[in-house]
Amino acid sequence: MTYQRKTQTICLKKQKNSKIVNHTFTKQEYKEFIEAVFHAKGYKDDFKYLEELYDLSIYWERKISGINHFLCVVLEQFAKKEIETLNIIEFVYSLPDICNFEIQESSERFLDTLFEHTINPALDLDDQLILIQNKLS
Repeated sequence: MTYQRKTQTICLKKQKNSKIVNHTFTKQEYKEFIEAVFHAKGYKDDFKYLEELYDLSIYWERKISGINHFLCVVLEQFAKKEIETLNIIEFVYSLPDICNFEIQESSERFLDTLFEHTINPALDLDDQLILIQNKLS
């Protein structure tokens, strides 16, 4: 499919007001994405699907969200390995200019939804946060 055809497809989707599907990164996906795209290491086999998600987000056919809490955990892991994190932060914050990427910084709306949401004891905090973000997107 050429870029022109993808552009036409995107325009048709916007005209029909169809909602773009959101994918919120888990901590591990965030780490793998940064290693693959920012550090140019490529995707590990279990995370090859992230490449397609990223490609679709470049053409605004899919939305990716990243929760800052997860990013902090990933940055801490990189810092422990003595990997420079400032450039990673700049990279992540430049993503909305490159693709359909939303940085969830625990906005007021996010926190309101979190407190209004009935907590499912079967899910851990990470899964709860991802559910909340997906509801907002």
